[in-house]
Amino acid sequence: MSILISLGLASCQGKRSDVTVKGKFIGDIPEEVKYSIPINGICYGFFQASERVDSLGNFELHFNIEKPSFIKIFTYGNTGQLIVESGETYLVTIESNKRNIKFNVDGKNTSMQSEYQRLDSPEHPQMLIMEFINSPISTTKNKIDSMYTKEVATFRKLSVDGLISKELFDLILLDRKLFYSCAQGQLAMIKFSNNKAKENSANTDSINKMWDETISSVPLNSDDLLKSKWAYYYLENYLMYREYTAKDFNFDIRTKARNNGNIHSYLIGIAKKYLKGEILEFYTSSYILSTAWQNKFEKELIGLFEEFTTDFPNSKYTASLEPHIEKIVAFHKRAEQKFDENSKFLSNYENINSLAECVKTFSGKKVYVDIWTTSCGPCKDEFKYSEDLKQLLLSNNTAMLYISLDSDNTDTRWKDMIKFYQLTGYHARANKELEADLEKILGSLWIPRYLLIDENGEIANNNAKRPSQLKDLEKQIIGK
Repeated sequence: MSILISLGLASCQGKRSDVTVKGKFIGDIPEEVKYSIPINGICYGFFQASERVDSLGNFELHFNIEKPSFIKIFTYGNTGQLIVESGETYLVTIESNKRNIKFNVDGKNTSMQSEYQRLDSPEHPQMLIMEFINSPISTTKNKIDSMYTKEVATFRKLSVDGLISKELFDLILLDRKLFYSCAQGQLAMIKFSNNKAKENSANTDSINKMWDETISSVPLNSDDLLKSKWAYYYLENYLMYREYTAKDFNFDIRTKARNNGNIHSYLIGIAKKYLKGEILEFYTSSYILSTAWQNKFEKELIGLFEEFTTDFPNSKYTASLEPHIEKIVAFHKRAEQKFDENSKFLSNYENINSLAECVKTFSGKKVYVDIWTTSCGPCKDEFKYSEDLKQLLLSNNTAMLYISLDSDNTDTRWKDMIKFYQLTGYHARANKELEADLEKILGSLWIPRYLLIDENGEIANNNAKRPSQLKDLEKQIIGK
């Protein structure tokens, strides 16, 4: 399954800073398309908006920028990227069948767009360097430098040949420099942590030297630092370097902050110590947003948001933060209320050691099982379909059973989420024996995971459709 995005360039009329992206889905058509918002010309994937897609697959996005910027388009769990310039209209065609993304670019800067899509662009720079964890530092550094040099040469040739502007070339150059700096910095952090854990100081100097060179590669006072979509990860690594290499640092300090429920305040405190002005504003807002996106509904973020609005009363980032903070406030308000009368817990669930014991309660009835945890984003995304799911199960005499894999220390959060998401049906939190039984039965226990149990208590489908795939799920339930 692939998503093929063809980008053509049409003429533009209007203000020089206006950018329009006209899109069309061919194949699978989603209800909406999500995309990154370039706030102050800065692209960070968590600053998002969404646009409805019509029945024919058409959508249209509008931006106001002064300089070339990155735009990310999110659909079916995949990410497509464009580099847009002010005063242009882009025509995007997305051939979609939900599995991967491939870009074909036609029009202005065709070569640049095509070459850029070939570059490594993982969700986090750390994913690039896992193969180097056990390699010598010098070998790793040479390899990363070689990858960067090769990439830059490609775009430098396009610039020399007049196929892209100097402004566009400089943006790409900065972006790739920060990407590889982030990756190398993450490697240094991992090696540093491993050395500390083993109380091994033999390689500390060489690790610190590599890390120091990495965080010095782009000065924090650079006017263009934030234009790269890797800026947040670069700053994150910079702050880790400052924290970890401080003479008085001890890992126990972090552990204590986490156990006391103020780890986010601790980390923002470090940011305030080393970052200033626009960079601190960007980092703080991005940290709060990326943490809130996990939907753990941590109350600490409410206070940090209030501090942020006091420190930066006119911030353009505030509007993106507010909906997430409002959701956290609503979560804690709902947590104070009683459970819905239709949200029930399996009797003595703490001592249920197998799936067979779980479904005994429903003897003679089909059961739809949702295996989840409170830290699983995709699991919680499916809860928006719970009302439609409820009606489907009722009409087919099928019970609903949620099995959480949360540990004892997240028991309160588990129960609060049942209230917040209004998860009617039966609930159990798996002990170690039940979790081991599920893993034995299913082979591997990835989540979200859905099961269909027949009237005899046997597994009829060990990989049932999700609530978001309601029509296909209905077919599975009725046996078509």
